[in-house]
Amino acid sequence: MANYYCEYSGKTFTSVIALTAVNCPKDPNGSNKGKHKLYEGSEKSKSFP
Repeated sequence: MANYYCEYSGKTFTSVIALTAVNCPKDPNGSNKGKHKLYEGSEKSKSFP
C-alpha cells in the first residue's frame, strides 16, 4: 500500500482523496485555512544510528 504525505504537515494518508479532503493545521495561509497538499517528492529511507 502506498503512503501519501502532506507537504505542509508531513501527515501520512492512505489515499490522495483522503489527504485533500481534510483541512491542514499547518497551511501557509493559516491554521486550517486550506487543505493538505500532496507532497510529490521521493520517500526518504529511515536510518538508525
